[in-house]
Amino acid sequence: MAATEVLVEALGAAQGGVLAQICTMPIETVQKTQVATKETARTIAERIMRKSGPLGFYRGFSVLGSMVAAEKFIYYLVFTYLKSKLGSGIVVSAVAGYMSDIARVPATMPLDRVATRMLTDRSSGSVSEVVKGLLRDNKGVLGIYRGFSAYLMTATKPALQITIFDKVKERLLRNKGMSSSGSLSLSEAFFLGAF
Repeated sequence: MAATEVLVEALGAAQGGVLAQICTMPIETVQKTQVATKETARTIAERIMRKSGPLGFYRGFSVLGSMVAAEKFIYYLVFTYLKSKLGSGIVVSAVAGYMSDIARVPATMPLDRVATRMLTDRSSGSVSEVVKGLLRDNKGVLGIYRGFSAYLMTATKPALQITIFDKVKERLLRNKGMSSSGSLSLSEAFFLGAF
C-alpha cells in the first residue's frame, strides 16, 4: 500500500474517532463524573445543563478530541506498518493490533489524564492549569504514566477491534472487485473507523 493511501486511511480513522467522540462525549462526561462523585446520572446531567448548558458536556473536548485523533492516527499507522512486515491472517491482525495500541499509549496517556481531570473536576481550570496540577500531584512527568501496566492488559480490546475492522475492510474491497491490498476511499475509511 502506498504511503499516501496509508495516510488517507489513518486520517479517516482519526476523523471517525473524533466523530464518535463528539457523539458519545455527553454520556462519557456523565459517566466519569458519576464515578468521581457517586451522584445519579440524572442529577449530574441536570446540574451540567443548569450551570453550563449543552456545551458543559463537552468540557475538555479540545484535549479529548486531540487524544482520540492522535490515538487512532498513530494506531493505524503502526498497525499498517506491522501488517506490511508480518503478513496477514487473524493472529497477525490481533498481534499487530495489540502492539499498535501499546505504541500509541506514550503519546495519548497524558492527554487522557488531562481530559479525565477536566471532566471530573469542574474547578480544575484551563488546560495549562490542569497540566500543572497533574505534574504537581503526580510528582513529575513519570507520575502521569502511573497505571501504564494496566494498559498492557486493556490493549486486547483494540486488537480485537482492528481485527474486525480488517476483516470488514477485506470484505468491502472484495465486494468492489479489489484485492485485499487495495485501499478504501476516505469516506469508507471514515465510516468504518467510526463503526
